[in-house]
Amino acid sequence: MSIPAPADLLRHRGPALVVDAIDGFDGATLRCRAGAARRPWPALLEGAAQAAGLAAGHFWRCRVEVRDAAGALLLEGTVTLAPEPAR
Repeated sequence: MSIPAPADLLRHRGPALVVDAIDGFDGATLRCRAGAARRPWPALLEGAAQAAGLAAGHFWRCRVEVRDAAGALLLEGTVTLAPEPAR
């Protein structure tokens, strides 16, 4: 099974799209990559929320972690996702 690009799944475009690639999903953990660019704190939060949004088909309350390329923990938290409002 091929893994789709985040841009194909998220509504974000341009600089608002922080997550560059999905590296894997094992049924419990979704691993995403945001490239090598240094990101300011708000972008780390946004990237964690976008990764949680990608996992929303499986979970509604998502534990998130942001790590640098060496694996050091930069951010951890929980994101709660709500369904889209009825039209």
